[in-house]
Amino acid sequence: MQEVMDDRVVIREEVRPRLKHWLIRFAMQDKSTLFSLIVCCLIVVLTLIAPWIAPFDPEKSVADSLIAPNAVHWFGTDNTGMDVLSRMLYAPRIIILISLGSLAVAILFGVPLGLIAGYYSGARGLLGKLSEGLMRFFDVLQAFPIFVLAMILMSVAEPSPISLIAVISVVNIPIYVRLMRSEVLQLRKKLYVDAARVIGNKEINVIIKHVLPNAMEPILAQASVTIGMSALLISGLSFVGAGISPPTPEWGSMIAIGASDVIYGYWWPAVFPGLGLGLTVYCFALLGEGVRKFAKPTANVDSGK
Repeated sequence: MQEVMDDRVVIREEVRPRLKHWLIRFAMQDKSTLFSLIVCCLIVVLTLIAPWIAPFDPEKSVADSLIAPNAVHWFGTDNTGMDVLSRMLYAPRIIILISLGSLAVAILFGVPLGLIAGYYSGARGLLGKLSEGLMRFFDVLQAFPIFVLAMILMSVAEPSPISLIAVISVVNIPIYVRLMRSEVLQLRKKLYVDAARVIGNKEINVIIKHVLPNAMEPILAQASVTIGMSALLISGLSFVGAGISPPTPEWGSMIAIGASDVIYGYWWPAVFPGLGLGLTVYCFALLGEGVRKFAKPTANVDSGK
């Protein structure tokens, strides 16, 4: 028993340096990845510590309307007298939570459906028809522009975080279905998959143990991009009044509140949330590209990158 315990301790000690080395190599592979990782981590940290660092209540008027940035209100106030900086600090909380929730649901449903659609593509019988039917359904779903589809779905649901998670999940599921399907179509022809079948593994075991682990690289790379695009979609819906409603702090609704005052020279209520949203989407996209390059370094070398 003592020997088993010692072995576990040794394995745990070996894994920690390996994980630390992996994280360092990922972060330092290029400047854009390091920059995006720092900014994304900062955004996540802000979602956790916003209640302790925000100078004012983000949902209450604390001063006169449209005060320019100054020593007290660093980002000024909007046309309702709410402090823009405090609302900026709180805004990532709801956006990141909804984005992560919708991402989890999209992967939970999209990956298994993509496995089925790819592994049984062209097969005879019920599973082959199911694979074909799934892809035709998602073809119809993706025929709608993403924003239009999200607005249609939100029109039949009450604007709330739960509704947004459900709607954005529906929009994102086809992306993961197609990604997984394209990977599985290539992997199912590999020799190790044929070997797994030959030695008597059931189809479900072949899919879960041999195909799925090797098909997850593009899913991991897409996950970061999906968070950024979900944030953009949430803000777009909130901007037109179909997402998060004021006074809840959210970048899209903040831009909508401040947009009408920009032409009069009051730029700060709309510009600061717009910069926050743009930086978030950009950095999560960069992070996804960093994951892709790190997962397939040989592909970058072969392509001359």
